[in-house]
Amino acid sequence: TPARALSECARVLRPGGRLAVVTLAQHAHQDVTSAYAHRHPGFAPAALRKMLKKAHLDVEQCDVTARERRAPYFQVVTALARRTK
Repeated sequence: TPARALSECARVLRPGGRLAVVTLAQHAHQDVTSAYAHRHPGFAPAALRKMLKKAHLDVEQCDVTARERRAPYFQVVTALARRTK
């Protein structure tokens, strides 16, 4: 599960270590992504930020950083977080 994976990343990071996450934004195009074995329909930036904070990471950035110019207009979410303890 995504939250569990982020918790494990936080666990193995050294204090001060940084985590970068690049993923698709939440979407309704499973018909397109199923060909690539995607298991999750993307993440809203707010939901990803919440998961990172719950994993005890300090979120430096978590936003949509790119958008396709053609349909289905997938968006990319980039998050940067740091382990402080």
